[in-house]
Amino acid sequence: MLFARLKLTPAILCWGAGLLVSPAAEPPPAWRCLSAMAWQREQEFQKPANEEQAFRNGPFDLPVIPDPGPRAAFLPWAASGVSAEVKARLVEGVRHLHALDDTAAERCFRDAARLDAKCAAAWLGLAIANEKLPSRALYFLEQGAAAVEGSPEAAWYDLYRAFFQTVQSRDLSDRLLTLADGIEATQQKGKALPGALAMALRYRMLASYVSGLPMKNVESADAQLLTWTKQPGGDILLPYTVLLWTKTDPARASARVEALVQKWPQPAMQRLAADPLLAAGNLRGAMSHLEVAYQAKEPYEALALETPSQLQQRWDRGAALAWTLYHAGECVPALDAATRLLNQARKPGFTGLEAVDDDPSGIYLEGVKLRAQLLMATGDWAGLAAWMQEITIQSDGLVQKLHSQYFSMLAAAGSGQREALVKLRPSLKQTADLVQATPYLNRHGPLAIRMVRGADAFADLCQGRVSPFLKDAVDVPAVVLAPKVAAAGAKDGAIAMLEEALGKQPGSKPVLAALESLKTSGAAQTPAERVDAPATAGSAVTATLAPMAPALSLPDKNGSVVDLTAYRGRPVLVIFFLGGGCPHCVEQLQKFRPHVPSYHLAGISLLTVSTDPVADLALTLGGKSELDPDLPFQILSDSGLSTFKAWKCHDDFLNKPMHGTFLLDGEGRVLWSDISHDPYVQAGYLLGECRRLLKVGGGQGS
Repeated sequence: MLFARLKLTPAILCWGAGLLVSPAAEPPPAWRCLSAMAWQREQEFQKPANEEQAFRNGPFDLPVIPDPGPRAAFLPWAASGVSAEVKARLVEGVRHLHALDDTAAERCFRDAARLDAKCAAAWLGLAIANEKLPSRALYFLEQGAAAVEGSPEAAWYDLYRAFFQTVQSRDLSDRLLTLADGIEATQQKGKALPGALAMALRYRMLASYVSGLPMKNVESADAQLLTWTKQPGGDILLPYTVLLWTKTDPARASARVEALVQKWPQPAMQRLAADPLLAAGNLRGAMSHLEVAYQAKEPYEALALETPSQLQQRWDRGAALAWTLYHAGECVPALDAATRLLNQARKPGFTGLEAVDDDPSGIYLEGVKLRAQLLMATGDWAGLAAWMQEITIQSDGLVQKLHSQYFSMLAAAGSGQREALVKLRPSLKQTADLVQATPYLNRHGPLAIRMVRGADAFADLCQGRVSPFLKDAVDVPAVVLAPKVAAAGAKDGAIAMLEEALGKQPGSKPVLAALESLKTSGAAQTPAERVDAPATAGSAVTATLAPMAPALSLPDKNGSVVDLTAYRGRPVLVIFFLGGGCPHCVEQLQKFRPHVPSYHLAGISLLTVSTDPVADLALTLGGKSELDPDLPFQILSDSGLSTFKAWKCHDDFLNKPMHGTFLLDGEGRVLWSDISHDPYVQAGYLLGECRRLLKVGGGQGS
């Protein structure tokens, strides 16, 4: 009877397992276009009004462009009438498209458009790099509309306009296949370009990934790919030789990994190389690529002050490495890796009332879920409870509090603390109700309801009862659920759950051990607290990756030079602003002003850098007006913008300075940064974030 109830909710057999083995089961952010869910983001964006709005989040820095060599033969478009300099950027942008690295591709195409605004292929490339954001992509097609008239790219513009404009009315995989058919049909009308046919193949692969259906004529597609890759410049298509088989034949994909990373050793390719190895159960091989991916940087990241998308990709690589360590049986390094990832800067959105607008998929909450899952998977319920109590107190937003209270209930249930469960449940329900009732957060209402039901269901399971809502116990690993499901009398269901998890991550030592224990003794092995094997990996994650701040030596209003090294040994917050003539900058400094005593109490100095010349610094906030120019922090002059550029507070495409805010620890490492066309004004929130990061990072001022 009990097993029948389990069969009524088949999701029980896979939801925990899917989260447990996320590195193999879900594509990382670098490969977002392989996930159907990623394309849902398109509804969140409106068409930009101008270039500054279009590139609000970058890219801001110019790319490093290698000699394209014979790879130019694999351009999808004729790109006639453009300079060699522009063509090199188009080729490099297309290479990044084939590597499914949209951020890098956009940087190259934007640079091509900067050099030649009449280059239709550059604007087309920008649209393709924003395939998942139709409104933004259509903006770029409009920018190139005049240039495309009568050009060979006109047919491509028509195809992509139709692709983006049908976003609401057609199935995604159908749209992708229609686009592929259109590209091939266009090629039949003239001389077929290998690069164009490769783009058509790309969309057929994407359609297969997002639909979950096998790609038609995959063997012939593979043969064509191999033929192209052997031609001069065909190495631009090497990622596809791995992607084509990663899901369906990981052994074949694994055999092609080394050829890929030898030619393209960048982090994105190292991350791709790990996926088929994970799918084949080669955890050690995958780990080696993930370590390289996590540590390495792209050529254009020379200064290491990363954009949000680069931070997201680095977080994914670290999370994949943490899970791989766990599956390899190295639990302590895995937990250390997850802890290190929590040192990533939090940057939640804010409403008009300056209330935190949480994002459950942001890297901080994803990091909380990752570490919580690992603590559960290693049986450390006491550690989970203590940690959740700490972060519940520190939570700045309702969705953050919702997660910490949810995991607190799981910890109490897992450790049999019934009194704690009784006390925690009303708080979780109250937070869930507030999330649903708050206008700017009610989109997370379904998640809040699910967490309340899931926490109750997990508590029931820990007491030997299987609830029909057990599928709502999100973020609970299969190795945790299986012993409890078996103990509740559903041994077959527990076995199926573990087999599902093993199918998603072959070779997992913890899952294999639990499955063997269940089959031989009739009871699944309950994870022992912090069980571990000798660590042979993970050093890449436990070492800090916070970059060192660039040099800074500038004059103050008296002409005296202030050097950043004078602050060595204590944390400092450095703010770059656009001078007293910028009303938003004046507002920013006034926002920080009342918090300065609190920053100083935390041991954090404030240092600001202005675009104003030395003679104007004393008038930054209006001279001797009621605004009082004597701010409680130093203002330095960088009218030549050399330091702005060194700190990446400069849009190289628009050739204008930008706002920047940086937290440096006592050793001069950058722990938190924000670079944007808009100043960062959440001074109170940032104070709490500074305290958190300095404590986690071992800095002073905590």
